[in-house]
Amino acid sequence: METKDILDEKNHVILLKGRITNELADKFLFALDKLTSRLVPVVEGGILPSLPSEKNVTLGRLVNVVIDSIGGSVDAGARITNALAKLTEPDCHVTGLAAKASSVAFLILQSCLLRTAMRGERKVLYIHRMEHSLPGHSLREFPKEVFRAERTRYEFIAWRTDKKLKEIYDLANAKTYFTADEALAHNFLDFVWEKPPPFIPKGVFIFI
Repeated sequence: METKDILDEKNHVILLKGRITNELADKFLFALDKLTSRLVPVVEGGILPSLPSEKNVTLGRLVNVVIDSIGGSVDAGARITNALAKLTEPDCHVTGLAAKASSVAFLILQSCLLRTAMRGERKVLYIHRMEHSLPGHSLREFPKEVFRAERTRYEFIAWRTDKKLKEIYDLANAKTYFTADEALAHNFLDFVWEKPPPFIPKGVFIFI
């Protein structure tokens, strides 16, 4: 499968840009399998060593997921989320960097072991209820499976952020946007970058 438009093997980056579709999910899963099929030298924090002589170097599986998406297919997003959530081995280092992560892309970011964004005034995260992304339908027309899937998704976010489930629903019902610092305060991020992270070459992505 051709993945050169989303995969930067040198920097261990997979780019999720634009609408999340099943085609993009297929490419992502193929690229993820490619990056996690081999061990590479990493230093503490899950980044490539800048010098061969750098201390605290171990072997691990390294994945940097760069997200610049307003969301898309819930099914496609669930496939990506499930794959990332399974990478729980101690040697797996999965960093998510949000340029923009809305709707199901927000959930994908929450599935990364280390959730990050660049500091700034720009709103980078957006959480909302599933029905807001399905215009033209009344609540009565939604299949029960949709509500079960939605509850499971928000239960995961509540567990990931150590929040009560009601807090997550309240934020989703309010269609809440967050800057990086606001997301950090709500525990939707683990770290905020002051400058472009080492795995992103300068000038490659427009949000830097």
